[in-house]
Formats: sequence, C-alpha cells, structure tokens
Amino acid sequence: MSGTSGFPEIARQFALQEADILFVPAGWMAGLIKEDHWQTLLRARAIENTMFVVGANLVGEGLTGRSVIVDPMGITIASGGEQETLIMADVDLDRIRHVREKLPSVRDRRPEFYF
Repeated sequence: MSGTSGFPEIARQFALQEADILFVPAGWMAGLIKEDHWQTLLRARAIENTMFVVGANLVGEGLTGRSVIVDPMGITIASGGEQETLIMADVDLDRIRHVREKLPSVRDRRPEFYF
C-alpha cells in the first residue's frame, strides 16, 4: 500500500496547512473487498479533512485500479475502473468553503485532549 489513504495523519497535516486538494498516488493491492477499502479510505480522508481527494491507483496484475475523485463531503464525483483510463471532474473551490462551514472538523479539533 502506498499513498496517504491508509495513513490519516499525513492527510491531516496537509489539512492543517489549509490544503484544498489532496492527491494520493497509490499501488493498492487487489484482494477480497480491497477496492471497497481503497475508496472508503479516500472518502474518509475527504470528509474528515474537508478537502477534495484525488486517488490515482495503478492498474494491472494484482492491483485494483478504481481511481477516484472525491469531494469534501465524501461524494465520488468521478471514478475509473480496473483498466487504465483518464478521469476528470470540475473542482469548485467554493464547495470547500461551504462544506467547512457545515462541517468544521479541522477548525474545531482539540489537540490538547489527545493522549
């Protein structure tokens, strides 16, 4: 596994630096429900950090493919399959501001309570 989808701390560091889009290049391995894990983790990174997430995953033997673009509410706005393909989506940066007003998870965090 590579990329930040399985490592939420890395995505959070970018969010704390006010990143709006997180690019996650990966070589996510195929396996029982692994495609679902890949997309679920990318959606989680988008939601918890209120940013767009672009997950670009390799295709081929032993790899899942399934690249996605996810909006800050965790909605998949573009996706690819198991074959090499180009995916595109319009990214509205105003959407980030609206989502962050509704879901201020980064702003309202309280690191003083962390153990």
